[in-house]
Amino acid sequence: MQSYPDVQQLRHQLANDLLIRIPDDEYLIILLDSIDQLETDAYDCHWLPGLFPHNVKCIVSTLPDHGNILS
Repeated sequence: MQSYPDVQQLRHQLANDLLIRIPDDEYLIILLDSIDQLETDAYDCHWLPGLFPHNVKCIVSTLPDHGNILS
């Protein structure tokens, strides 16, 4: 698994390399569990693409009262 020290590098990698390679007749589900365990500055999920292709779904889980993460 590759590590991304820079959030913008991760976002670029997701948006420009991974997501565009999913064929239209296939689906990708991204499951991000316990994002409340991330560093506080990552709570707003700015590291995720703003839009996903129609065949990509992103499911995120978190504790509801942790750091106003759902706000």
